[in-house]
Amino acid sequence: QVKAQRFAADGTAQGAEILVAADGMQPSVAMEPDGDFVVAWTKGADVWARRYSAAGVGGLPLLIGGGSDGVGAPSVAMDGDGDFVVGWLEASGLHPKVGTVISCYYAQAPCIHIDADSASIRTRRYNANGLPLGAEAVVDSSQSVSLTSASNGHVSSFTLTEPVNLGQTARVAMAADGSYVVAWSRQPIGASGYQTVTRHYSRYNIATEQPQLVRQGDGGALNPAIAMAPSGSYVLAYDTGYGGGIYVQPYTAAGAKLGPTLRADDGSFAYPRAPVLTMDKAGDFVVSWDQSWDYTLASYQLPARYYGV
Repeated sequence: QVKAQRFAADGTAQGAEILVAADGMQPSVAMEPDGDFVVAWTKGADVWARRYSAAGVGGLPLLIGGGSDGVGAPSVAMDGDGDFVVGWLEASGLHPKVGTVISCYYAQAPCIHIDADSASIRTRRYNANGLPLGAEAVVDSSQSVSLTSASNGHVSSFTLTEPVNLGQTARVAMAADGSYVVAWSRQPIGASGYQTVTRHYSRYNIATEQPQLVRQGDGGALNPAIAMAPSGSYVLAYDTGYGGGIYVQPYTAAGAKLGPTLRADDGSFAYPRAPVLTMDKAGDFVVSWDQSWDYTLASYQLPARYYGV
């Protein structure tokens, strides 16, 4: 189940829990200044979203998108007018096979097996009433096609297209004017680790730049998180894998770095990972992450750090 609970500024619960979806997981939530909010989640191989008023009254669930082979955890962001954007990863594939199970098992003709797989980072904008504002935007994509054939006891395999590995999540953050930034991780062919990259979009869902490399390290730059002020200035956080750290980098609305990259954790734990961010309208922000010595509950912690402008 996916549930929501509203809170006042002092942490007091407002009303009862809200059942968003009876069958769902991996929720993400965003709120506008008036208190209206949107929840996005996954159900099977699809991404769904639902708008709520500040009083917790929900609209109808919206089917956002999906792939035949599944989807990654979605992310949702809102602007000051209640328009919102959802970002997600989806995967699809076709796996036709010529030949019987027995002929393929014993490598006897005829046996031809084609694997055609694709993955993409996508976004879609909606207005405050939940109506789509244009089509989906494909932020990044990867394709892989391979052919396996068997005959007379011999098996031959050919890779026709090499994939670019995309991270499992895409994160979005939106300014008051409806423009937004997407952050995700990817591993190009031959790279030693994952990159963290970003891409800016206008309020009309049009990319205003090519993907911008934030960082690529030996251990990679993974699990990006992003938060944005109404002005469009934003902060990005990511982890650098086992033995690495949690790093944050503020940016202007134009995408220029504001100062040096900062390390949020103190380096005393071996597994700092999966940062999350939130930012107020002045640009102050908080980053939190999980960390442990060995992935056991005995050493598990959830620290946070505050940064002022």
